[in-house]
Amino acid sequence: MFRPLSRALPADIELLAACLPGRESRLREPPATHLLALAAQITRDLVATVDGPYLIFGHSMGAMLAYEVCRWLQRTGRGPLPAALTVSACIGPDLPRGTEVIGQSDQRLSERLASLGGIPPEAARDPDLMRMILPVTRADLEMVEVYQPRSGPPLDLDLLVVSGATDHVATPAQMTGWRSVAPRPAVHVRPGGHFYLLDPGNRDWLVGQFAAQAARAVAAAATRTVGTDPARGARRSAASVARSA
Repeated sequence: MFRPLSRALPADIELLAACLPGRESRLREPPATHLLALAAQITRDLVATVDGPYLIFGHSMGAMLAYEVCRWLQRTGRGPLPAALTVSACIGPDLPRGTEVIGQSDQRLSERLASLGGIPPEAARDPDLMRMILPVTRADLEMVEVYQPRSGPPLDLDLLVVSGATDHVATPAQMTGWRSVAPRPAVHVRPGGHFYLLDPGNRDWLVGQFAAQAARAVAAAATRTVGTDPARGARRSAASVARSA
């Protein structure tokens, strides 16, 4: 889902994608079962990897992780907050989570994924493929179902909140709670459902938002540079901007 988005990013934005247990290169690892512990690990990896201004983007459960990473950074002071946080297709932290997946059959879960547009209908009818997908998906949803967002002071960063106009998982009304998370929120509703970002027009719009965020982050970093060539600092920062999904 994120590969087309990453290919559309400008060349001066470096992509760093969080690979979660049970996926891709970590396929043999058991899925995570505790969202806050997973966010803490991502935070440690982020601090050890990113040098310079960066952005964080999270979609659906990834938005919860992105938010909690920022809370970890705020609480511990182990690293700087991102210049901007983008949360996509995820209900606000003020609302209770309820995926209703615990005890749900594999067939019902497959149908649900297909109805949301997360997988093609023909994939939902492929038993071999679903045997690979469902354990991770079920673990994710069960983790979300028991997740309790942490509160705290407003995050000192730019906040972009994006929802799909016809998303029934995280409706635009359910995402209004994000406004209180940061003092500089921008809220946008895009055409489409929960996976609105699969649409090329929405994808290009998101890329434009990331490019603008990166430009502001680089400019701010350049003005803070002391004793160096501002242009040199800006070029270095541009190569360090990251996205975490």
